[in-house]
Amino acid sequence: MKIILHAGVHQTDEDGFLGTLTVSERILKKEKVAVPNAGLFRKPLREMLIKMNKAAPSPEDREALLDVLLADEPEDVSRMVLSNTNFFGTPKEAIDNDIFYPSALNQLAKFRYLFQENPFELFLGIRNPATFVPALFKIANTEDAAEILTNSDPYALQWSELIGRIRQSIPELPITVWCHEDAPFIWGRISRAMAGLADNHPMRGDFALFGSLLTEEGLTRFKTYIQNHPNMTNDQRYRTLTAFYEKFADPSKIEDDIEMPGWSDTLINDLTEFYEDDLEDIRAIPNVTLIEP
Repeated sequence: MKIILHAGVHQTDEDGFLGTLTVSERILKKEKVAVPNAGLFRKPLREMLIKMNKAAPSPEDREALLDVLLADEPEDVSRMVLSNTNFFGTPKEAIDNDIFYPSALNQLAKFRYLFQENPFELFLGIRNPATFVPALFKIANTEDAAEILTNSDPYALQWSELIGRIRQSIPELPITVWCHEDAPFIWGRISRAMAGLADNHPMRGDFALFGSLLTEEGLTRFKTYIQNHPNMTNDQRYRTLTAFYEKFADPSKIEDDIEMPGWSDTLINDLTEFYEDDLEDIRAIPNVTLIEP
């Protein structure tokens, strides 16, 4: 059984992919894909990983955890999808000393050891630091920006550093990455990749996020158009989404409200440009798939 670990990051999909996969449960079961209920698996998995800081798990520990994860699944499951935005740490632990998620390698090493008999893949959404850091600040229950940017210069933050660090530590680990900003346009492709399905495989919830960005009129027209054009290619689908977005996007739903103490427009623009450059570095990392529109 292969395990797919979707480790966030914070303030990207908000468990949206779990929702999309869950509504396609019947389809996925036919393909032997399990999507355990987050409310059931996150706590025991977290407790197990914490326990591993002091002692290695026994075979019985692993079996007990798998029993929880696969409680309602058939015995012939070939793929299991686990999703947890906090897998690499809490929002206050997301940035430290100029890097994203300093605990990522330790968490992945424990996860790899825990499921050493199962191949696994890492899925990771990333986000422009110009909006990611303020989004963390918004949910971190603090009024002190220093608690988010712990000893860090915003200009130093690079997602390629995190992904490169993971690649160096676990060279054989397949990593799939996408940009949060692109997610509404490639939601179905990401969901199918997690489930190990072809791009044209039937699934529900392809446009769950995209539809939430449209005006009421736009959403009605979009649903009608999609129903009348069920067999579009990826390129056709992207052109359709782009056209509807340009005409019917609701400004109140798409504007990022960037509120970060001390941040200037110049800093925000610089970080956005650096983010684009960082994507080029990510594309060059071996065994990394960057899903793009």
